Amino acid sequence: MRIARDERRHAELAADLHAWFCALLPEACAALEAARTSAVRQLLADASRTPALASGDDALGSPSRHEAVALSRAFFGLSAA
Repeated sequence: MRIARDERRHAELAADLHAWFCALLPEACAALEAARTSAVRQLLADASRTPALASGDDALGSPSRHEAVALSRAFFGLSAA
């Protein structure tokens, strides 16, 4: 639990810094968001056609393609459209 709490604090600090930098540098923030959106789209496209993710691997705990895309969409707050 100690590690999880520490990692949560790191994530909160990163979010706070992101908000602060975006307030100071809105043009850079817009460019960063465009790059992030492009990277997420590429990640989802890659996950949806990666052969290794066709059915997942229960022994290794690997997700199937469908699960990988769903997990990515949930993580990035995207709808299933």
